[in-house]
Parts: sequence; structure tokens; C-alpha cells
Amino acid sequence: MRIKIRKEDVLIFLISILILTLFLYVFSPGILSYDSYNQLNQIKTNNFSNWHPFFHTFIEMVLLKIYDSPVIIGGFQILVFSIIWTFICHYNRSNTKKNLILQILLTLFICFNPINFTYAITLWKDILFSYILLLICFFIQIIVEKKYRCSYKFIVMVGLFLAILSQIRYNGLYISLVVMFIMSFLFYKK
Repeated sequence: MRIKIRKEDVLIFLISILILTLFLYVFSPGILSYDSYNQLNQIKTNNFSNWHPFFHTFIEMVLLKIYDSPVIIGGFQILVFSIIWTFICHYNRSNTKKNLILQILLTLFICFNPINFTYAITLWKDILFSYILLLICFFIQIIVEKKYRCSYKFIVMVGLFLAILSQIRYNGLYISLVVMFIMSFLFYKK
């Protein structure tokens, strides 16, 4: 699946990045709970437990090596959401101005919605998990619209993100297995 980046995509991306980064700036270094501090403490002390899945802790550890502040984790979550949302808008956009305006309004609504901007800057494994789950739901939309005729590269990419989903949260394994089972059955049937 080849993607050609258009100015409309850049606009959607910039709207989400700028608005959510503004909220990250206001609530700098992000919204942290006991779980967030626990995970950051594991990283700082190199004393890891299985309270949080190691894969997510490892992602945070790599980010903190780049910039030693929790703000980078919030920034990463914002970046992941903005890329996924732009990709979804790109795929679902017909080439009409009305459709673009609708996507811009929806992007503004999503980014200014207190639930969304609060979670985008909250340092929990659940946030990245939810974004990857959104991406997988989008992949399922593509598979259904293409009537289960997908390239092997696309199927491998879906499998890769299912593997990532299963590593970010412990219950992600169950979701990945169910999705793989259902998709395998449907691909076989079609």
C-alpha cells in the first residue's frame, strides 16, 4: 500500500500535533499517576518488575535516553496518534473540499475534546495500547473494503502491529489472538 503525502495530510497532521502539543506544554511534563511514577522508577533504578509489560517500559526507557524528561513520552504518544489519525483521514478522504472540511472539523473536535487531549498526555501504557488498537481497527476496515484481497506485505504489517499490541499490555495478547483467529477464518473462507 503506497501512500502519497498531500498538503491535506500535512494540514491534518499539523492540526493534531500543534493542539495536543499545546496541551502537553500546559500540563508539562504530562499527566502522571502512581503507575507512571512506578514505571519511571523502574527505568531509573534498573529494577524491573512485571507490574508493567517490559516492552512498554523499554519504549519509555529508549525515549528517556533521547531526552531525560517524561515530556518526551507524552510527545511520542502525540506523534503516534497524529500519524495514525492522518493515515486514517488520508485513506477515507474523497477528493472533495467538503470532505476535507469535515475531517478538519473532526480533527479539531478530537483534539479539543477533554478526554482525548487528557489521555494523549497521560503517561500510561493504556494510551499507546489504544492507539495501536485504533490502527488495527483501521486495518480491519481496509481488509473488509478490499474484500479480503490484501498483499502479503499488508498482512505481515497487520501481524506486526498485533504482536506489538500483545506486548504493550498483558491483555493485548487475548485481543491479538482473537483478531488473528477471526481474520484467519475469514481469509480462508473468502
